Amino acid sequence: MHVTFSIVYAAFFKDLPPGEKKERKEAPAFMVFSLMLTAVGTLLLFFYSSALFDIVKIVVTGVTGGS
Repeated sequence: MHVTFSIVYAAFFKDLPPGEKKERKEAPAFMVFSLMLTAVGTLLLFFYSSALFDIVKIVVTGVTGGS
C-alpha cells in the first residue's frame, strides 16, 4: 500500500528537479488512436455481446465437433 501512495505522491505532488520546467503536451497520435480503438471496442462488446457469444458458440461447436 505504501508503494502505491509513494508513486502517486511522486507523480503529482513532488517538486520538480531544479532547472526543469512544467510542460504538458498532447499525447502522441498513436496513443490517442489506441485509446479510442479500445473505447469503441468496449462499447461494441457491451452493446453487441449476444452476437459475439453466438459466433463463439458456432466456432466452439465446429472445433469440438459436438453440441
